[in-house]
Amino acid sequence: MSLEKSRGRHSDLFCICERAITGVTTEPSTSPAASVWDRLLHRYTRWAVRHPLRVLAAAVLVLSLSWGLASQLRIKGDFVSLLPTESGTAQRFRAALERKSAGASTLIVVMESPDAASNQRFVDALAAKLRGLEKNALGSVQTGTEAERKFFQDYRWLFASERDLMLISCELSREREQQSLGLGLDEPCDTEVDDELKRLGLTNAAKPSALIESDGPTEPAESPEAASPENSEQRSPLSRIRRRIEQQTEQYDRFKSNYFANAEGTRYALVIRTSGAGMGELDSDQLLQKVNALVAELEPARYHAATQVGFAGDIPNAVAERKSLIQDIALVSSLAGALILTVILGYFRSPLSLLHIGLATVTGCGIAFAVAKLAFGHLNMATGFLGSIIAGNGINISMIYFARYRELRGEGEGMEQAVEQAALDCRRGTWLGAMAAAGAYAALGVTSFRGFSEFGLIGGAGSVACWVATFCLCPASIGLVEGLRSKSKSSERAKAPVKQRDPFVTRRIAWLVVKKPAWVLVAAGCVAAALTFPIARYVSDPWEYDFGKLRSVSSSSKGAGHFSSKADEIFRTRGSPDLLLADDMSQASAVADAIWARDRKLFGSKLVERVLTVHDYLGGRPDSVQRKLAILNEVREEMDRVLPRLTGDNLEFARSWRPPESLRALGAEDLPPLLRERFTEVNGRFGTAVYVEIDRKLSRSKGEHLLKIADLLEGVRGPGGQVVPNASRATVFAEMIRSMTRDAPRSMAVAFGVVVVVCSLATGALVPLIAVVGSLLLAVWLTLGLAANLDVRLNFLNFVALPLTFGIGVEYAINLNDRIRALNGQVSASIQSVGGAIAACSMTTMLGYGTLLIGDNLALRSFGKYAVFGELSCLLTALFVMPAGLSIWQRMKSRRT
Repeated sequence: MSLEKSRGRHSDLFCICERAITGVTTEPSTSPAASVWDRLLHRYTRWAVRHPLRVLAAAVLVLSLSWGLASQLRIKGDFVSLLPTESGTAQRFRAALERKSAGASTLIVVMESPDAASNQRFVDALAAKLRGLEKNALGSVQTGTEAERKFFQDYRWLFASERDLMLISCELSREREQQSLGLGLDEPCDTEVDDELKRLGLTNAAKPSALIESDGPTEPAESPEAASPENSEQRSPLSRIRRRIEQQTEQYDRFKSNYFANAEGTRYALVIRTSGAGMGELDSDQLLQKVNALVAELEPARYHAATQVGFAGDIPNAVAERKSLIQDIALVSSLAGALILTVILGYFRSPLSLLHIGLATVTGCGIAFAVAKLAFGHLNMATGFLGSIIAGNGINISMIYFARYRELRGEGEGMEQAVEQAALDCRRGTWLGAMAAAGAYAALGVTSFRGFSEFGLIGGAGSVACWVATFCLCPASIGLVEGLRSKSKSSERAKAPVKQRDPFVTRRIAWLVVKKPAWVLVAAGCVAAALTFPIARYVSDPWEYDFGKLRSVSSSSKGAGHFSSKADEIFRTRGSPDLLLADDMSQASAVADAIWARDRKLFGSKLVERVLTVHDYLGGRPDSVQRKLAILNEVREEMDRVLPRLTGDNLEFARSWRPPESLRALGAEDLPPLLRERFTEVNGRFGTAVYVEIDRKLSRSKGEHLLKIADLLEGVRGPGGQVVPNASRATVFAEMIRSMTRDAPRSMAVAFGVVVVVCSLATGALVPLIAVVGSLLLAVWLTLGLAANLDVRLNFLNFVALPLTFGIGVEYAINLNDRIRALNGQVSASIQSVGGAIAACSMTTMLGYGTLLIGDNLALRSFGKYAVFGELSCLLTALFVMPAGLSIWQRMKSRRT
C-alpha cells in the first residue's frame, strides 16, 4: 500500500470519526437528502402559503371547539383531589366524610363592637336567618352553650370523677361519725380512697371527664392565711371537696353568658358546622356566599357603627386560599400577556408579528386545555396556572420560526421561499425542544401525586400542540398578510427585503465565547464551586414545612386567617378537632385509648390535649357510670343522714349536690340536639365519632407538626386491627408532603433521562451532546444555588419548576446547537443568527414567571422565583457556557488537523 493511499484512507476515517464526535464538518459539504418529514413539511408549507384562507378557517374551527371545551373547566379547590387515587389517606378521609354528616368542618362568623348588647342582637338576628334556610344548606347553627350548660347542670353528678365522688362519700361519713360519735380516725379520706382505687385497679378513676380542661393544678394554691392552724381548725372537712367540684364544674361553663364571647363582651362568634371537608371544595363557596349575603342583608352598622364582621374556620380559610390563587392567576396572566406582547413588539418592531405568533400560541393553549377537559373535567390547585406556563414556553417556537423568516427576508429571499426555508431550518431544533419540554412534563406523570400527574399531561399536550400549531398556521398567516400587503398601494415597499437590525449584543457575546472561551468556563467553574456548600446543605432537606409561607397574604392580615386568630382567642383552641370514626359505639373508647397509647409511645404524651367520645358527654364509659351511680346512692344516703347537722356553706353545698333518686345512665336521647348531631352518622348510627384535640400550642401551619399529627392518627387501629378512618386535614397535608418527597427524585430522574435521549437525537454526536447536557446540568446547579442562598424552598406548587427546567430550559441550548450544526460549526455566526431570538424567547418566559412575584399567594410567588431562577440560568449557560465549550473543542480539533 502506498503512503498516499494510506494517508487518504486514514484521512477518510478521521473525517468519519470527526463527524460522529462533533456532528459538524470542517468543510462545507453537499447537503444530505431531505428526510421524509422535511419533504412533507415543505409541501405543506408551500400549500398553506398559497391557500391561507382554508388553513385559517380550519384554525378558527379548532379554536372554537378547543376553547369551547376549555371554557367549561373549573378549578377544583379540594386539596384531597391532589392526592393519588390509591392513597390510603385520601380513601380514609373520603370514607370518614361520607359517613359523618355534621361537624366535619366549621364556618365561624366573628363580630366585633364595643357594645355587648349590640353584638348579642346581631348574633340573634343572624342565627334566626340561618336557621330559616333549608336544612341541607348548612349543618348546625350555634350561638352559645345554653342548652349544653343546662344539660351539664341537670346531670352534673355524673361528670365528677369516681375518686371525687368516693371522697365526698367518705367525708360525709366522717362528718356524721365525728358529730354523732365523736370519732376521729387517723387515716385521711384521700389515702383511704386511693388505696381502694388501687385495690380495684381503677387507676383512671381519679381523672375528671375529658370535657374538663386543666390549665393548672386541680386545687388552687392556698394563701398563707388559709393554711394557718386557726383556719385549718375552723375549715370543714367538705370545704376542699367543695372547692374541687366547683372548679371542675366551672370548666363546663367557660362562657359566662349564653353566647360565645370573650370576657369583655367586645367579640362574639356564631358557629356553623357542616358536612363539607373544609378543604376548598366548591360547595363551600355556596355556603359562604349565602352566609355573607345574610350578613349584608342585616346591615351590621345598624346595630353599632363600629361593628366589624368577618369569617373564620376551616371553610373560609380554604376558600380564601383558593380564591386568592385564582385571582392571582387572572392577574398575573393578564399582566404576563401584556408584558410578553410588549417584548414581541419591541423585538420584531411589527404589530403584525403578534398575529402570527399569537395565533399559534393561543391555538396550542386551547388544545391543551381541551385535553384537560376531556381527560379530567377540571383543573386543580396545581394546574390552575398552567396557561401562563404553556403560553410562555409555547410562544418560543413561533418566535424562533418568525425570527428565522425575518432573517431570511432580510437576506433578500422572497416571501414564499423564506417561509419554506424557515420551516425547514427551525423544524428539527424546535421539534426536539418541544419534545424535551413534553418529556419533562410527562416525567411528572410518573408521580403518584395527582396534582403533578395531571399537570404533566396537560403541559405535555400543550408543548406538542404549540409546535404543531406553529408549523401549521404560521405559513398561512404570513401568506395571507403578505398577500394582502402585496395588493395594497405600498406593494413595492412590501416586496422590499426586511431591514435587519445590527445584532450588537449577540455580536459581543459571540466575540467573548469565541475569543475568550477559557475565561467564560473558568468564571462558570468558580461560581459553580462557590455554590457547592450552600447546595449540599439545601438538598439535604429542601422542602418548605412552614405552610404559613404558602398562604394568602391578604387572608392572614385582614381576611379569614385574621378572623380565625380572633376566633381561636374566643374558644381558646387552635382550629377544629380531628375526627376519627370507630366501627360502632362500643369501640369508641378503645379507639380513644389507642390514641392516648400512641401519643405516649411516639411523643411522650405531649401531642394530644384531649380525646372526646360520646361517653365523655354521657358521664363516662358504661362501667364507670354504673360505679358512679352506686357511689352516688351512697352519697345521697350519707347526705340525708348528715344534712341536719350541717350549717353555712357546707349545708348549701350538700343540698345543691344531693343526687336525685331519678338519676340514671344517660343515652343519646338525653343529649342536647347539637351534641347528639355531633356524634351521629349519615345513616343514623350513633356514638362512633372520636374527636382529638391537639396541643393548642402546636401550629397547624408547620409541616413538622402536621407530619406528627398524621403519624399519630394514621397509626390508630381499632379492636379488630383495622386502621380507623379519619377526617383530619392534617393527614391530607402530611400526605402531600410525603408524596412530594417520595416522588420528587423519581420525577427528576425520568425528566433528566428523557432530556438526555432528546438531546442525543438533537445533537447526533458526542461532543455537542456533552455540551448541551453539561449546559443544562450547570443551569440546574445555578438554580439550586440561587434557591439555597435566597432560601426559596420546594413546596406542593413550585416543585414542578425543577423537572420543567430540564425540559424547557434545555430548549435554548438545543436550538443554538441546531443552528451551529446547520452552519457547519460556525459558533459566532450561529449566536448572531439565533441568539437574539433565544434571548427574546427567554425574556417572554421570564416575564410570564416574574409576574407571579406580585401575587397575593406566597406559594405562587415561590413558584415564580424558582421558575425565574431556572430560566435565567438556562439562558446564561446556553448563550455563554455551551458555545464557549464548543469553541475550545474546535480549537483543539484544528490543532490536531
